Amino acid sequence: MEQSELFDRPEAERLRDEGMTLAEEASRVQQWKLNAEAWRYEKPIGFLFTSDDLTFSIGLPDKGQNRNNVVGATIMAWSKAKQIIPTGRYLKSSRITRHAAIGREWRIVS
Repeated sequence: MEQSELFDRPEAERLRDEGMTLAEEASRVQQWKLNAEAWRYEKPIGFLFTSDDLTFSIGLPDKGQNRNNVVGATIMAWSKAKQIIPTGRYLKSSRITRHAAIGREWRIVS
């Protein structure tokens, strides 16, 4: 594969959106999604959070590698719906399996 074939933003975004749709539609995560929505609606406007805060409060949707993509898909859906906005801050995760990865901080706006 040539270097130029490795970079294609429209294709990368299409694949991201396709993966998010698959993650959100999986029957095994529907109860988790309802719990996530309830968690978000109980927080006040202006509340700051990371994906760690969400998963610490309601747990992960599933066990195993690549079984929790709905966490990111849900946060991205909230962002696209203008329910949350990024604060511009990035924080290290404390969830052991994330290995102190950097994650966005979000603000609830609606």
